[in-house]
Amino acid sequence: MIRIVRPEEPPELLARKGSTLVRNMLAEYHAAPRSYQDGSKAFEFAQDVYGHPDVKRRLSKAQHDKCAYCEVPIVSEAGDVEHFRPKAAVRQGKDQPKQTPGYFWLAYTWSNLLYACSRCNREHKRDLFPLEDPTARADATREEGRTEGEAPLLLDPATDAPELHIRFNGERAEPSSEGRRGRVTIDVLGLNRTRLLEARRERLEHVRKRVYTLRLVRAGRIPMNDPEAREHLHDLCREILAAADSRAPFAAMIRGTVRQWLAPDLEFPCPEERLVAWALSRADLPG
Repeated sequence: MIRIVRPEEPPELLARKGSTLVRNMLAEYHAAPRSYQDGSKAFEFAQDVYGHPDVKRRLSKAQHDKCAYCEVPIVSEAGDVEHFRPKAAVRQGKDQPKQTPGYFWLAYTWSNLLYACSRCNREHKRDLFPLEDPTARADATREEGRTEGEAPLLLDPATDAPELHIRFNGERAEPSSEGRRGRVTIDVLGLNRTRLLEARRERLEHVRKRVYTLRLVRAGRIPMNDPEAREHLHDLCREILAAADSRAPFAAMIRGTVRQWLAPDLEFPCPEERLVAWALSRADLPG
């Protein structure tokens, strides 16, 4: 998971139709809140509004055509518009009871929407949205449903810095020293599921070989005193940086690997010339 930058302005249709739909739902809820809380009534959501192709396109573009959570590439418009705070119902944990209604008043709120693959959205996250303190969960009947008092345990790639919470040991995602939020996010989203590990392992092997060669250059074990060797060095650096680019699958894992094997303080995006200069300078390498 990498940080994503969602455009500030929502799609026009989402803002126009969504505000009317939410106003109507709030009126219905305030008229009979218990009916929605005990599940005897439930809201119907307009997927043609929150999941409109324009909404999908804008989210997909902001996320470099990848799932916001697992970074798997999403072909065409095959992904889901996912609600960070679940709209219909919510659960604190996998074994916890379902609470209704969910964050229905955020169903058409731009800042609550992400683009996700069906495995992350439908098979793993679903209606899970654990909080540090579940008694602080926002309610549409209190403070107009404001969520500022909540402390979500799930990382939001649009507002959090995922690399502070999740690191990679090879292809496996692990919580960083920040602790609980990384661990909960990995668990809720199934970020170490088998097929994802296989795909990340394949990607990692591709980059590891190039990183290893770069380490040999830095250690002085591959001479760099002719133009052909220098050109090969530039090619290696370009390939490594391309794999760590925000548009590449599993960029978070590749960035972590590059930092671990080359330079812990390397920032991305990183200019090619900086990586070349790093390789040509002789120094002790990280273990």
